[in-house]
Amino acid sequence: MLKMIYTLPDYLEDKNIYVWNVKRNSMVVFAMLAFRGIRITGFVTANKKYVGETFFNRPVCYAGDIEKDKSAILVIANGCLREEISPKLHVFYCDELWRMNADLKRNPVVIYGAGGEAANLYACLRNNHILVKAFCVTDKKTDTYMNVPLISLDELSADKEYAVIISPKSEAYRREIQYSLEQKGIENIYIDEFMAEDDLAYGTFVQSIDKAIQEKRKIYIYTKEVDENAKLITKTLKLYQVEVEGYLYRDPCADDRIKDVWELAYLDSASVFVIVSETDRFQLQDACELLEEIGLSLGKFNYTGIRLASYEYKNRPLQVTDSLLGYSECGKKVGFHVYGKESSNDIKIVILGGSTSNDGIFRGTCWPRMLYQQMQDHGYSVSIYNGAHCGNKVIEELLRLLRDGYVLKPDFVISMSGVNDSGGSPVKNRFYLEHMRIREEQNLGREYFRGLEVQEQSFEFWMRMERVMKAVSEIYGAKFLCYLQPMKFGKTDMSLFEESVFTDEKRDVHSFREMSSQNEFYRNLIHIFDNEDDMFIDACHYTEKAKRVLADIVYRDLVEEIERK
Repeated sequence: MLKMIYTLPDYLEDKNIYVWNVKRNSMVVFAMLAFRGIRITGFVTANKKYVGETFFNRPVCYAGDIEKDKSAILVIANGCLREEISPKLHVFYCDELWRMNADLKRNPVVIYGAGGEAANLYACLRNNHILVKAFCVTDKKTDTYMNVPLISLDELSADKEYAVIISPKSEAYRREIQYSLEQKGIENIYIDEFMAEDDLAYGTFVQSIDKAIQEKRKIYIYTKEVDENAKLITKTLKLYQVEVEGYLYRDPCADDRIKDVWELAYLDSASVFVIVSETDRFQLQDACELLEEIGLSLGKFNYTGIRLASYEYKNRPLQVTDSLLGYSECGKKVGFHVYGKESSNDIKIVILGGSTSNDGIFRGTCWPRMLYQQMQDHGYSVSIYNGAHCGNKVIEELLRLLRDGYVLKPDFVISMSGVNDSGGSPVKNRFYLEHMRIREEQNLGREYFRGLEVQEQSFEFWMRMERVMKAVSEIYGAKFLCYLQPMKFGKTDMSLFEESVFTDEKRDVHSFREMSSQNEFYRNLIHIFDNEDDMFIDACHYTEKAKRVLADIVYRDLVEEIERK
């Protein structure tokens, strides 16, 4: 049985646990509670729009009604402001509620690991009056650690009722240790979290499953064996009245509970949903590609994974530390993926932006590569330098253009962005490089000057920097094309599903929605997918269908400019 080290204290067992809001970061809170076996009563919102609907078979309630429930506990996501919620409600962040799992007092405790993380965990256990019988490592070199017996994995006997806590936080180490313990037959395995918070925040794990529930799809788990991960998923879903139809895998299996995944090919893809329970990132990608081959789609939310199912893991580009920008990807030229032969007579195009234009981080073909192929097919001799990097804001775009654009001698510079700049900034003038945060944290107590304060909204800053990029491009002799990228953030009249995918507490999208317009300087694409299905695979990344639309738009604009010359 897989359990979490920290969970709710026993005295909250009789309380009605609610999750605040039905936004994207609310889904992280829900998953953290659900995988601990906590049965939440419902979701609470100050907006009556969704009241009466259900999410994960739990009602969406109005905050004013919950105020009357004296046993209600409201759990909010990081980024929510407690002050904005009624003082009549008992409001907590998850971190304020977690306590050491009381089950650890019922069995002899063994900590797997013998490093700094194990030492910190040992201290926490002692502070909670939980006795540690031993530390365990794969291959021991001594007999004690922290004055406690140290045993090897071979010495860990499955016939004893051990509670084994995995101390390493590294995903790879943790999964490897968990697998070894399961093979040994250890029944009580404790981990920090079942799914990484980032995977929950950036993916659509909870939202996709709820969509399957609402559409009454048959839910399957893709797994090589019905291991503790698969069991925990099954148990958690059952807690919320969701039954798993069965287990699937690509190869014949001795376990007759696991069916051939190709049986899905004979079913309507709209009637099934698959949770990929693969922790190895390469095997996860193999499984996702197989499901796509069978006919399932991320864009239709036919499947999800316990790690991000949208990532390219097998052929991911290498990265190098960049003294100015934090990191750059190693394409044909450092910082740029190059499409074309770079012939002297080629039309040279530099593309800048974030992950929605990046090549290699997400599975599938990026729209700049589609654009290159389209121009080739129509007889244009071009070389495209794709300098879009995940997480880049308009500041990083500008600096990459200033530093490297001159060397590339482009005829055109294309910027397609906006999403990352809607995410806020830790400084008042918004002129901030994210990798500087690490340097500041390493110099505790040292004050940094972050520039003069400017009263400027997110869109205004994005627009100002894009204008600077236009000026730089023209100094370099290039024509500048600017696009405010499509995003559903801030869309009015969202469905409950859209709210859970596209809305979070931290994002400033209103200035982009309210202040952007169509004009000669940039093309405003923010609205184009608002009422379209199958265009997003998560909060901001596009399906192949959507990327083709973007490639077509840019292609037409480029051809118009080329023909004008």
